[in-house]
Amino acid sequence: MSGPPALAAVEDPVEFDPFIGVAIERVVPTTEAQREIWHACQLGVEASLAYNESISLRLTGVVDADAMQAALLDLCERHEALRCTLGPEGMTLVVGAAASLVLARADLRGLAAATAEQRLEGERRLAVETVFNLVEGPLARASLVSTADATHELVFTAHHIVCDGWSLGVLANDLMRLYRARHHAVTAGLSAAHAFGDHVLALASAEAQRERERDERYWVGVHDGAGRSVELPTDRPRPPGARSFASRREDL
Repeated sequence: MSGPPALAAVEDPVEFDPFIGVAIERVVPTTEAQREIWHACQLGVEASLAYNESISLRLTGVVDADAMQAALLDLCERHEALRCTLGPEGMTLVVGAAASLVLARADLRGLAAATAEQRLEGERRLAVETVFNLVEGPLARASLVSTADATHELVFTAHHIVCDGWSLGVLANDLMRLYRARHHAVTAGLSAAHAFGDHVLALASAEAQRERERDERYWVGVHDGAGRSVELPTDRPRPPGARSFASRREDL
């Protein structure tokens, strides 16, 4: 009796590694607020763009772009929220082991003042009108625009699912200290930052859940039987068309 037929040799095997990509430091649950933002972003690109948070820092003097790039990576290392992406269902927060934020650079020196300002405004608009991929990341980006030898603007943008307005102030302060440390080869003198993942895990703990249940029982007891119907006017029907996310901002 003959044996089983010989298997044909595979000349060009397909290389496939399901774990290729950015190394993962840890995976934690998303917060309730993050899941709310995630679901809102599923309404479309405009909905997600409504959560872009951006700040522009005007810098004078000579700027060391390489030191700024290094400082941005230090910032991401310090604040793990800047190394986070979302799982495909929005239920998990994936913390990358290393930062992938690349500083974009635009040199507008030599252009007429009006032209340079127009291009700079375009950079600001591009920062808030470019959608973030919440799953692939990164969820922060930065660009350095030079309009003169001693006039520059750093545009830093992050998605609200990992950053808010208050956080931008913290990040800007830390970034300038990290940049100074990189440029002058000194220590930044910053104390350790609290990891966002630790905060998330604390919120998901059994004790935190019991505390929320105690709070809920208290407030339900306070307002027990106090509910009443709200009379809403009906003389102004809802306008037709899709929900709009159009907005403008004025800085004074």
